[in-house]
Amino acid sequence: MEATDHAVLASLERDLLRREVVERAIEFAIDELRPGSDPAERRRDEVLREMRRLDGELSRLTAGGRERRRPAGPPGGSQGTPGAARAL
Repeated sequence: MEATDHAVLASLERDLLRREVVERAIEFAIDELRPGSDPAERRRDEVLREMRRLDGELSRLTAGGRERRRPAGPPGGSQGTPGAARAL
């Protein structure tokens, strides 16, 4: 059994633990962990940016619409009678 263990370890050292194999494995791992490396993740980020932009635009449009709907004063200018609304 000891001879087999040594043969397996020697094979691992010779085939898998070579500098170029380890460096390439590290490069692959870094690429997988790098943000935005996944096309679906990039698309998700694009959609989220667009949603934030549209949300801001909608807020601005909504705020502008509220300002336009506010009455400027009594109809017909300043001809209204003070207290007339309370009399109704």
